[in-house]
Amino acid sequence: MKVSAVLLKYHRPKELDAICDHLKQYDFIDEVLIRDNTEENLMGYGRYLTAKKARNETIYVQDDDCIIDVQKLYDIYDGTKLINGMKLSGIDAYSGRDSMVGWGTFFDKSWIKLLDKYINKFGVDDVLIREADRIFTSLLPRTTIVMNVKDFPSALSKDALFRHPEHWDYKDKALKRLREIL
Repeated sequence: MKVSAVLLKYHRPKELDAICDHLKQYDFIDEVLIRDNTEENLMGYGRYLTAKKARNETIYVQDDDCIIDVQKLYDIYDGTKLINGMKLSGIDAYSGRDSMVGWGTFFDKSWIKLLDKYINKFGVDDVLIREADRIFTSLLPRTTIVMNVKDFPSALSKDALFRHPEHWDYKDKALKRLREIL
């Protein structure tokens, strides 16, 4: 199955170039789409808007601060549920119903319409823009596997979202809203 990779660009051009070079080794990825969030920062929500434009039905996403063994995830993905990677250190904070997609994720493009459940109730608001990944994974069946992830130094910089003081408040808001729509 052919795959469209969707990446976000935001203040990490060298890392993004390295990721694009890394993705070239996978012959199943025949399209790479990049959402430039430096123009209008739609954060994680931007990846879903961009994925809608992909030519392939199978979508691969990851954040712009790491290198992942994409083949490991691809070998597991069968189109029936979202498959995402998770660093062992992130299992406690980021696995379960509201798992994250930044450490590599495969999903079917048609599943993006599930975000409409949130949008129909709350609109495209600051919670969706920031927490789209958490909202998306909560709406789908998923399998999360532990991955070896090679972080770039920027993964731990002050700009990393998990370092922002409002990070956990947004998570809590997203989960509360999800309980209302599920």
